[in-house]
Amino acid sequence: MYKKAKKSIKYIQYNPKTKILKKVKKTSLERGIISEKMVAKALKELKSEGEIINFSKGNKYLDWKKGIDFVVINKEGQKLFLNAKSSTKGKKEGYRKHTSDINFIVRKPGEGVKEVKEKIINILKR
Repeated sequence: MYKKAKKSIKYIQYNPKTKILKKVKKTSLERGIISEKMVAKALKELKSEGEIINFSKGNKYLDWKKGIDFVVINKEGQKLFLNAKSSTKGKKEGYRKHTSDINFIVRKPGEGVKEVKEKIINILKR
């Protein structure tokens, strides 16, 4: 069963028997949303600095079925697929679930746009 949530999160999983799990789920969703926003800000800065040509946010199909949050086109015109994660646990699950051509960016709590930008630059240099 799903229940309408407040503000930035549209839906959260709701189980009346386990209200604690509901709160943990909501917190993890919020962390994921923050991570995606930080990656988007970092990509905008990299585009304005000329490090990448362009980027786009993945659609629902790419996100849910393939695990792709962002498609980035680097200076050479190659596509890179990025998935923003808020924990290393989520990264491990993503590796098992999706193919290895997706690059994961794990944003730890307290990291800002600068740190995320450095991680993206390291991926671009590979």
